[in-house]
Amino acid sequence: MIGSAICEKSGFELIELEDAVKEDGGCWLKFIKVPNTNPGQAQAAAGKGAPPKGKGAPVDDLKPTFSKAWMDLSELRKPGSTSTTVRVHLETCASCTKEADSDKYVDNEEITQVFEAERTYVHLTVSISKPIISLEST
Repeated sequence: MIGSAICEKSGFELIELEDAVKEDGGCWLKFIKVPNTNPGQAQAAAGKGAPPKGKGAPVDDLKPTFSKAWMDLSELRKPGSTSTTVRVHLETCASCTKEADSDKYVDNEEITQVFEAERTYVHLTVSISKPIISLEST
């Protein structure tokens, strides 16, 4: 396992999760690929010298890349089920920027397809403490 995230849900968030499982069968997750902020340190750790001055990453590599993936939660529809593991393919999506003097976010129009050509995917596991559909309800 490379990374994990624990998210405590309560109140309305639990209702939204139940709706995503029961009605939609899943939900969209968004990911951000961020650039390495200190490439010289990573190269030094790998036994390589730091890059020469003025020789850094191309400008495009310094921008974060946004993606989304459909997380199939239909396994949690089974009575008593509390966990599901899926492999999801990433799709490049537009980044959002906040409008000036407003609380609205707007998608940027220009998107360079980053993940589609390589069919980039991640394995995700979702575990919940109590089943959404209990064994007693069946």
